[in-house]
Amino acid sequence: MFSKTEFIKNKSWVVFIGIIVLAIFLRFWQLGSIPEGFHVDEASLGYNAYSLMRTGRDEYGAFMPLIMRGFNDYRAAIGSYIAIPFIYVAGLNEWSVRAPTAVFGVLFIFLTYAFVYQISGNRRLALLSMVLATVSPLGILLSRAQSVLVCFVIFYGAVYCWLLWIEKRTIVYLCLSIAGIIVSFFTYTGIWLFALPFLLLIAAWHWRTFEKRSKIAFAALFLIVFLLVAGLLFSSTSTRFSQVSVFSTMNVQLPLDEEIREDGAQHLPVLVTRMLHNKVTAYGGFLLKNFTDYLSFSFLFSRAIQPQREQIPNMGVLLFIEFPFLLIGIYTAIRKKMSYGIFCIVWFLLVPAVMSVASEETPNIHRFFLAMIPIHLLVALGIMTAVHDIGRRYRAIFAFIVSLLFILNVFYFLHQLFVHQPIHAPVYRNASDKELALYLRDVYSSYDIIVSPKILEHILFFWPVDPAIYQKEGSPRDTDNAWYHTIFFATDACPSLVATPEVRALKAPRILYVDKAECSLAKDDVVIKTIKYKNTLNAYYVIEKH
Repeated sequence: MFSKTEFIKNKSWVVFIGIIVLAIFLRFWQLGSIPEGFHVDEASLGYNAYSLMRTGRDEYGAFMPLIMRGFNDYRAAIGSYIAIPFIYVAGLNEWSVRAPTAVFGVLFIFLTYAFVYQISGNRRLALLSMVLATVSPLGILLSRAQSVLVCFVIFYGAVYCWLLWIEKRTIVYLCLSIAGIIVSFFTYTGIWLFALPFLLLIAAWHWRTFEKRSKIAFAALFLIVFLLVAGLLFSSTSTRFSQVSVFSTMNVQLPLDEEIREDGAQHLPVLVTRMLHNKVTAYGGFLLKNFTDYLSFSFLFSRAIQPQREQIPNMGVLLFIEFPFLLIGIYTAIRKKMSYGIFCIVWFLLVPAVMSVASEETPNIHRFFLAMIPIHLLVALGIMTAVHDIGRRYRAIFAFIVSLLFILNVFYFLHQLFVHQPIHAPVYRNASDKELALYLRDVYSSYDIIVSPKILEHILFFWPVDPAIYQKEGSPRDTDNAWYHTIFFATDACPSLVATPEVRALKAPRILYVDKAECSLAKDDVVIKTIKYKNTLNAYYVIEKH
């Protein structure tokens, strides 16, 4: 990648190590408690890791699975396997579940430097991109919660190995590339769609420099990826993909049907209706809207809110100060016809183009993370261009002002993350479910029946329940009106009102009800415990009937 002697001589290692120390601090400080709230997906991943560590089986009893069964879909198991060493050392808690993602978040900083240097050959550009990745709001946030960041680091690491193989022709890099791509496919379904067009982009950029052997190797790699994607799409593991794909939901078809009915009510000719209201225009318009939403100023710089459990108040996926430099970087790359700059512009635009096929929780910060390396490069290019063009007389002052503005913007983001996020819209993050689960553990033996909301994953995680015993019991779930021992999981948010036949049928001397806080209380209700969010609002009422 570069000469060790030259690296040490230029003392770049001092800056490099300083950046890594800062990255570690920003990703590990208060990791167990920030972001506030332990989402059900994190609890599920952690308990499955605990179960695999203790029994070699997931919570459903499947032996060493590659794909794990979820609530109503199937998810990759690699996240749970990666968490096992951390749970073994630190125990089953929030920190040990989030720590693997934080480690991969730090690895992403290394990868950003390596990738940018590999495609640009510019060490200053690579170091500046590395700094931007270190203080990136999206990078910090997704490093601090169980997320798809792990998959993207593995995938881009595999692509980086492919670039090294092109340069060095070492078979190890080729094998690592193929292995990494395969592993990433069993980590996140979204990468299935992105891999093929991105590999084609890489090939188009390098095709003129490819020798015959390189072209054959690329064709083989592309065929492997294509067959793997095709196989996964037609397997049970594609359930999650089907759930979020615009072609599998009614988000487009229902409005289209309504427009057709309205044309009919107005007695318009059938030909006109077919010309204006058809699947091409409907799906095309939906995809275009999703694409432009990803590129909107709001999503990029001021208000990225999907998924809602990950939102930071008044923050986009980028720092506001990065806006002018992103534009300068794009302009510079096009004006100077920089091949790596134009490659990164296409790469940046490819991400929302591909991810626009998802109809759920869009524009989505998790999916957009695929675009962060090219964005960091373009912003860094913009900063370097602006500093260079400002003139020597004012260069130092300009660099100081830009640095100060970046520091202030980063400080604002950290304030929003550590001060406001813990109390902002906590309902989306299962923020009170830990306290409720621990309270139910304490009173569990005192009641004949506990009527609870569906918090089984938090019960399994925070009690914790012995995986071997849980599997012997048949791995009961918190589906509608299901039981786990004496805990009944009600469909109604207000079971103490006894409004459903299933709750009315419950008969026992001592029954404990857990209502959501929006419920009205009956005259015979006695609230023995109120579970609150950190913002002091009520989350649950724990009720006895007298």
